[in-house]
Amino acid sequence: IVLAIHLADQNGAAIFTDWNLTMDNMHLDVADTRIEVVLPKLEISRVKSAWRVGVYGSKLPLEVLPISKKIAKVKLSVPVCDSDPIERKDNRQAGMHTFYIVVELSN
Repeated sequence: IVLAIHLADQNGAAIFTDWNLTMDNMHLDVADTRIEVVLPKLEISRVKSAWRVGVYGSKLPLEVLPISKKIAKVKLSVPVCDSDPIERKDNRQAGMHTFYIVVELSN
């Protein structure tokens, strides 16, 4: 499973505002800013691994968590800021943060 995430800067600042849902703001250049990705139809037992992959191929393993103690579906906490300094610089100059989430399923 591959998800493409594209968060564009707004108003010339490295901030993304979720206008349609919660009106929350995310600071895209802050290392501990994260998005929560929920895959409500995917059982945790089916996941072999999950990764955040940058546009230039940097990889960061993601912890696969249950949605809750009672629901064994997949939730991922994904850092927004690129760990690779070149990807971070290029994404910042382009005014966007683009990356991929790759979920590998077990057989």
